[in-house]
Amino acid sequence: MSRRTIDRSLPTHLHVQLRELLTDGIRRGEWPVGSQLPSIRELIDTHEVSLPVVRMALDALVETGIIRTEHGRGSFVVRVPESGTMRLLLFLLCNRSRLDPFFSRVLSGAERAASDAGCALVYRQIEPDDVGGAARQLSALAVEGVVCTGDIDDDSYRALVDSELPFALAGGLLRQHPAPPEVRIIGNDNFQGGRLATDHLLAAGHRRIGLITGPVVSRHWKLRRLGYEAALREAGVPFDPALVVECPSDSADAAEPVIARLLSKQPDVTALFAGNDRYALGAYRALRSLGRRPPLGLSIVGYDDLDFAETLEPPLTTIQPDIEGIGEGAVGLLMEAFAGQPSRQVLRRVRLLERGSVVPFIG
Repeated sequence: MSRRTIDRSLPTHLHVQLRELLTDGIRRGEWPVGSQLPSIRELIDTHEVSLPVVRMALDALVETGIIRTEHGRGSFVVRVPESGTMRLLLFLLCNRSRLDPFFSRVLSGAERAASDAGCALVYRQIEPDDVGGAARQLSALAVEGVVCTGDIDDDSYRALVDSELPFALAGGLLRQHPAPPEVRIIGNDNFQGGRLATDHLLAAGHRRIGLITGPVVSRHWKLRRLGYEAALREAGVPFDPALVVECPSDSADAAEPVIARLLSKQPDVTALFAGNDRYALGAYRALRSLGRRPPLGLSIVGYDDLDFAETLEPPLTTIQPDIEGIGEGAVGLLMEAFAGQPSRQVLRRVRLLERGSVVPFIG
């Protein structure tokens, strides 16, 4: 085995050092492809580290495809890593599904940026009822940085801080409060998006404009609502809280009855700002159930430009954020952290995509 060993005077985590020692040995030919690495007991004794440190280092090499482990036999070299140090990053999705069309695109952007930076990216998901899940994932993986996204609850945020790993928030928002200024964030301008959507409906002559959001305890919903209110105020249109409804969950199925009730109680509503495209889809369905259809029955602007938006009939006018760019930018912020650069908080502008779901108001 290589004579190099752990240097406890360095700030680098022990499992990261051990991973790099093993990687260097494989690269130098100490353990060629197909050969067996030293046993866990040998690694513990040679480097004077604990069992968890060794397991985390080996798991990282498995995650990057450098070794494979066989139960009862040990660890075997699969490939020789490229020259240089390959950092292992974690993409941590909190309280959302990987199949979610928004966050799957954030992940796609992060994967592309990580590959371009010569890093490996592993994915983990925290379920809504998994208290302490983020802390367990962070302690079990030998990663050097974290991209965190989704519905980031306080428990997950505390785990990120306590891990002392560099991390970046992709999406820019914690669940209920803004992040401290020293936290690296990249997100889209939800306030600007809310104002753009409402301005577009106002420019079409609409004055009775409904709004559907998720629970405004989540900051992105609150910011979109504030943008809606600001646009009304600037146009001299009184804000009517009776035109604002909240949906208990983030789906078209949940939004459909909420919007149907709004239209029944407020029949003079001529336009709707749907806080996301799924709510807009729920509005299309609600209109059909009432014997109406957009845009003559109701002008609608959505948010997110998800894949189905342009396939609706009529195609949905919506706010387009740079979703993949959020993932790419979060990895970029981690690269800045590794280089010792100061933290930044980045707010990306959004734009309105005009399609066919808005028509001028005819009084």
